Amino acid sequence: MFRRRPEELRGHPGEGENEETEALLSQEEPGTGPPAEKYSSKGKTPSSSSRCWPPPANARSPLALCMVLATLSFTIWTLPAPTLLGKLDLLRQSWRLNKVLDEVSELRAKIKAAELEKTNLEQALVAEKARSEDLRERLSASDGTTQSSKTELSNQQDMAGGLRSANQKLEEELEKEQRERKRILHDLQRLKRTELKDLESLDSEISAVAPPPAH
Repeated sequence: MFRRRPEELRGHPGEGENEETEALLSQEEPGTGPPAEKYSSKGKTPSSSSRCWPPPANARSPLALCMVLATLSFTIWTLPAPTLLGKLDLLRQSWRLNKVLDEVSELRAKIKAAELEKTNLEQALVAEKARSEDLRERLSASDGTTQSSKTELSNQQDMAGGLRSANQKLEEELEKEQRERKRILHDLQRLKRTELKDLESLDSEISAVAPPPAH
């Protein structure tokens, strides 16, 4: 026996679609069709104008469902796979691909937001660098002022040290003068006492040598 290929067993895609559509249409409920009184008047056969009317509202939902199912069946049937499982696998992979594409779009949006944040951070960094440079210049200027102030303070301290040394020398000279003055005063007092003693002895000698006064 010769085996038929899967393409011969499946037949033409249009034939399978027509069979599925007829099977789905045959499964409609008996009460969903349009009522007889809308198509006939007083028991007469419906006219050609009544056949062109749109179906009633209760018959549109099954018809739309059948059209969706037929479109879905045709889409699955036209997928490039030899078996039904392969076609379903391709459909599942297409869903995954759509999900991946959605994730790619989200990632692109996140990347754009990250790039915008990066730009803002770079601008903030430039501003901080300018501020840091300004502060560095101010600090350098204040360091120069501080250095000059330190130099002036050192000079003042040297001058104060010189004045303290001069003051100490003056104090030493003053103490020396005071000691010399005290020594001179002591010498003068001693000389005065010596002179007084000499005067007393001289007076006693004069009184002894001189004659007594006449009466």
